[in-house]
Amino acid sequence: METKNSITCVSVSDKFLFIGRESGIVQKFSLSTCSIIDVHMNESNGIVASKISVNSNSTFVHIFSTHLF
Repeated sequence: METKNSITCVSVSDKFLFIGRESGIVQKFSLSTCSIIDVHMNESNGIVASKISVNSNSTFVHIFSTHLF
């Protein structure tokens, strides 16, 4: 199956799974319930996540982009 919104990066902590998409969307999934709990939309400002970093207790998420404005 092919998608038009490919995955650009993935990060996981003990509580959450984060998936960055080509469209600029970053999805946050709960590992305990296996459900999506948050969506961050960055497509309006041109930010596409190339790397996602999460600290050890999942209180900070850093999204890195290689796209220049």
